[in-house]
Amino acid sequence: MIEIFMEIPLYIDKELRFFEIEKTGGSIEYAYDGIDFYNLFDLYYRNVNKLFF
Repeated sequence: MIEIFMEIPLYIDKELRFFEIEKTGGSIEYAYDGIDFYNLFDLYYRNVNKLFF
């Protein structure tokens, strides 16, 4: 499962990031590379290659 996060504070022009749930632990807030992100929603997939390629 992939989780879709947005940089905090939440604004329409802020960056979106995709993280694997194994890395975030299913948390609502997640810090990566010194930036705080907020979980918007989860994305279930069977094969990530079909999703992005």
